[in-house]
Amino acid sequence: MQDSHPRRLPRGRHALAREEVQRIQRGRLCAAMAEVMAEKGYVGTSVADVLKQAGVSRQSFYELFDSKLDCFMATFECAGEIMLERLTGAVDKAAPTTSDPMALLERAIAAYLQALSDELPYARLFLVEVCAAGPEAIRRRARLQGVIS
Repeated sequence: MQDSHPRRLPRGRHALAREEVQRIQRGRLCAAMAEVMAEKGYVGTSVADVLKQAGVSRQSFYELFDSKLDCFMATFECAGEIMLERLTGAVDKAAPTTSDPMALLERAIAAYLQALSDELPYARLFLVEVCAAGPEAIRRRARLQGVIS
């Protein structure tokens, strides 16, 4: 399952591979992007805000992302993965016990609403801030919703 709250890296020297460090930093930056946007919105969020929230250097940010929009799009993908995992998990769990399509639909809707409630920063990013991020973000959401529906 997607980790919506990535861990901090150990201070100083450590034995973590560079790829692992980048994976952790990427997760922290995505979580920070969602958290800051939940507070300030897409337009009001700066790269500096995200760096401060994530505790990651500007150099590390630009090694992973080209821009604020690039980080937003990665965070949007994380939000979509979280939502999709919750939906498929709920339906897969219910499928062996019922063949009633309405029961499965109810289960999926309940899981979706619970995921939105559990992951408010990602939910806001996924549902609201995507519109402020521009046409490419809106197209990606439409493609993802096509997969879900």
